[in-house]
Amino acid sequence: MPKRLKILVVDDDEDIRILVSKWLEGSYKVDTAVDGNDCLKKIGKKKYDLILLDVMMPGPTGGKLIKKIIDKDSEARIIYLTAVEMFKPTPEQQRKGQVPVLEEHVKGYLLKPVTKEQVISKIEEVLKLEKLLK
Repeated sequence: MPKRLKILVVDDDEDIRILVSKWLEGSYKVDTAVDGNDCLKKIGKKKYDLILLDVMMPGPTGGKLIKKIIDKDSEARIIYLTAVEMFKPTPEQQRKGQVPVLEEHVKGYLLKPVTKEQVISKIEEVLKLEKLLK
């Protein structure tokens, strides 16, 4: 029997943490964290295969949090879970045919509100790509 992959869901919204955890718990081992500091504490104790990470929350966030996560786990794989449409190309990027670049360890993002199907599909997409690359 293959081992179940471990996912950390990091969001300051309790309803989202609970909902996403319920969606995933049948297929994955799921832990949750309430903010950036809680996330770092959990990563310091356990290795996760994937981190679903809210962008805007108390404590360290965004690029600063990503750097701290990478310092603790250089192989971290992250999917942003955000209500902020921060990955939409600017008008200049659109004119040049460019797309916003994600940080190296950020493998994708989901824009809230999300459905169960969107979350599961994005997780499976990222995990399949990661296995193909290794």
